[in-house]
Amino acid sequence: MKIIIARHGEAETTSLDGTDRSRPLTAKGEADVRKMGNFFKTGFKITKIYHSPYERTKNTAKIYTDILQPEQETESLNYLEAGQDMSRVCPMIREYSNSDTILLVGHSPDVSIFAEKLLGISGVGKSFLFLQVPHLQSMFQEKNSTTVKSFGLFVRTFFVNFFCFRNHNRVVKKFHSCRLTKMFQSTIL
Repeated sequence: MKIIIARHGEAETTSLDGTDRSRPLTAKGEADVRKMGNFFKTGFKITKIYHSPYERTKNTAKIYTDILQPEQETESLNYLEAGQDMSRVCPMIREYSNSDTILLVGHSPDVSIFAEKLLGISGVGKSFLFLQVPHLQSMFQEKNSTTVKSFGLFVRTFFVNFFCFRNHNRVVKKFHSCRLTKMFQSTIL
């Protein structure tokens, strides 16, 4: 099974009713999610999308649903609310077969923490600074793999380290100095 873990798109800092739960996506957030949806569409057939009940994750999941047309109906899960332990979703996703691809839309830092649990590493966001490359390379070569996607430091650091390792182990002093990561950024975001 493939599990894609996504943070919601960029959200407004406030909502009409003043609650965090009701913050919608910004125009940039919507555009970024569309770009990611189109990218995912080129390589994945999504079985199911689960999202947090917050407005920004609902909006993100709706955009993904429109683009990816999952096989099953998109569903809101309280387990994916901000501050919840996303690993509570594991028993539910174990029911899917190896050929299925599940997309989970949640919040930071929860998506990073959950991805780290699945990958068996620690250090929210910082874990990829000292990337366990052999583990990840074997994971990407296996038939059943976990794909991690997030807007933020977690995945930027991952791609800097993963792609630059694969490019003769060059040392990267800053994220923006990595040509491959810039190429990835401009292609997807």
